[in-house]
Amino acid sequence: MPSLPPPPYTPHDTQTASGDDEEDELWRMLDALEISPARRPSTPPRSAPVRTVVLQRLLARPPAEAVAETQGVSGASPRRIVPKSKPRTKKGGYAVFCGRGIGAFKHWNEEVVDLVVRVPNSLFQGYRTLAQAQAAFDYAHARGWTRVIHEDGTVSTTISWPPTPDTHHQGPAPNPLHVEGSGPFWYVVYSGIHPGIYASSLECSLNTLGLSSAAFEACATRAQAVSLFDAAVAEGRVRHIYPTLK
Repeated sequence: MPSLPPPPYTPHDTQTASGDDEEDELWRMLDALEISPARRPSTPPRSAPVRTVVLQRLLARPPAEAVAETQGVSGASPRRIVPKSKPRTKKGGYAVFCGRGIGAFKHWNEEVVDLVVRVPNSLFQGYRTLAQAQAAFDYAHARGWTRVIHEDGTVSTTISWPPTPDTHHQGPAPNPLHVEGSGPFWYVVYSGIHPGIYASSLECSLNTLGLSSAAFEACATRAQAVSLFDAAVAEGRVRHIYPTLK
């Protein structure tokens, strides 16, 4: 007697499934979508509700699980879940040390952008308050570390020449330039406006940025920086550089 053909595959209503029956039905649906390579149905599903039910289940799971299990599912669009970045602290003031104009300013768009954006060797720093920005600028300006950059590339500065005797080789005390900490490195400036040891990359940049013959090095500790600077002094490798004036 000839055998009867198997009944057509009909998706089970998972809204009412429970226990082992529900788990078995989920496996059948995953097999139909080719998520598991171990088993495949003999005939493809003829109904769209299977995909809809599976995706509804995945949407109810944590994002990481949903992304992992929708890989290879036709019609699904898994996306990498990226945590939102922390909002940046709003700046209350900006110190423009090198730019088309220099000084302390309150507003980025209205005052600072045109002074530094697309200006070679411009240098600025944001601070929590306008008062902090003004103190930082005044500190740098008094040492001749500020420069007006003209359109032809030349600069104007207030630096006195020859510079005063250097005292930075023992390591500078905290100053308004880095009111929120000096960072993990010490910087040895061998050739720059004021050679010496500095506790922040900002101070290093103020002494070397835009100077083609400047030389500096970052160190993990102040003791290492002092040793390197003293050795450079003994070997005659420390040199003051005067910025080009208009």
